[in-house]
Amino acid sequence: MPALCRMANSDRQTGEVKGEMTAYEKLQFELKAKPKTWLVTGGAGFIGSNLVETLLQLGQKVVALDNFATSKKRNLEEVKKLVAPSQWRRFQFIEGDIGDLKVCQRACRRVNLVLHQAALGSVPRSIEDPLTANENNVTGFLNALVAARDNEVKRYVYASSSAIYGDAPELPKKEDRIGRPLSPYAVTKYVNELYANVFARCYGVETIGLRYFNVFGPRQDPDGPYAAVIPKWIAAMMKNDPVQINGDGETSRDFCYVDNAVQMNLLAATTTNSKAVNQVYNVALDERTSLNELFAMLRERLLPHYPHLNRYKPVYRGFRAGDVRHSQADIGKGRRLVGYAPTHRVEQGLDILVSEGAGFIGCNLVRYLLRRTSHSVVKVHEQLRCAPVSGKTDPGGHSERVARRADPAVYGRGENVWLRRGKNRLWESQAPDRRPDKQRAPPDNRRYASSPEG
Repeated sequence: MPALCRMANSDRQTGEVKGEMTAYEKLQFELKAKPKTWLVTGGAGFIGSNLVETLLQLGQKVVALDNFATSKKRNLEEVKKLVAPSQWRRFQFIEGDIGDLKVCQRACRRVNLVLHQAALGSVPRSIEDPLTANENNVTGFLNALVAARDNEVKRYVYASSSAIYGDAPELPKKEDRIGRPLSPYAVTKYVNELYANVFARCYGVETIGLRYFNVFGPRQDPDGPYAAVIPKWIAAMMKNDPVQINGDGETSRDFCYVDNAVQMNLLAATTTNSKAVNQVYNVALDERTSLNELFAMLRERLLPHYPHLNRYKPVYRGFRAGDVRHSQADIGKGRRLVGYAPTHRVEQGLDILVSEGAGFIGCNLVRYLLRRTSHSVVKVHEQLRCAPVSGKTDPGGHSERVARRADPAVYGRGENVWLRRGKNRLWESQAPDRRPDKQRAPPDNRRYASSPEG
């Protein structure tokens, strides 16, 4: 399951003592017992859709607001397949723009808690178009914050960014020490934190900012000039396209699996610790992984399934404007004040992403190739080899087969195309609707790829 952590008697990926319940595990029981109404802005995006999925699985009522500018409708379609029908009935979607105050006011009605994820991410995008970045990330943020105030929302949790640390040289990064911003994107996120602080002082609005460090997980499209590094590299490796590394590859990041970000959002929104409110927190692991190390880890995990990677090497190019050299978070504040306890390290997230999620990634790439070309599945097979079944079979059969609607432009409307993984081969069969039961849940460890900031 996306962010529903394993219960206390299960093996902990972080090595915590068995039998001890974390703050997050306790919270899950409390939310199921006393459901709340949540607004997730950017709810069709990468982190937003993971939040929607987790909240619905916890029996919450969820309103999602999105304009699909950078997100995908298929993200919500997938969430619908992964939750029970009774849970999906507690979901409401509003298609609209946070740039419209009236839309934000409507979305905040009768809402208890806001998780504000809507933003225009990417450092290079903000450098190319600072006006649009400001319109979305500052004006849109302020509209949502005003709407939360006017509707007396209990708490407003918002996505900030590690980009705020700018040129501050200290490692690890602590919340009270920031440098000068290095991009318009960083400026917009810093302004968000200033506005949140002012609204807390002037209007009594409870706010908490979450400084995301490079989050990765499911549902980020590897396509496009602003795609995040992990899904983009996985796609390139699988297709035998070149992986490009900015600089010498020793640039490092604190990569954070999306389950950890979901956990922190829920803890921040519900904490009863008065000292924890109106603060900002790092969301990361307190670890550093260089781009060269990341490349090696991905290649190692994909090599058994893609032999062409045996002599595969990255292509180095110039440093990217606006990028910081090193990034690592101190997460002690979140641990102390809200009980943040990351459940996945980088290696564990990548293991799930590549090994357990190979079928999911493969089918996403098939859909990507079909969308960009007129290839049939047979021709796509010539470019892409899906990984073999891992040997673990879940009750829904998701480990052995993945059903997806084919592109109508390629196959015609109404036909179901089954993409199956055999011995390193991909084949198709058009058949009556024999897809797995939509009510069946996927395995707990079906995680795949992404990152918010590129």
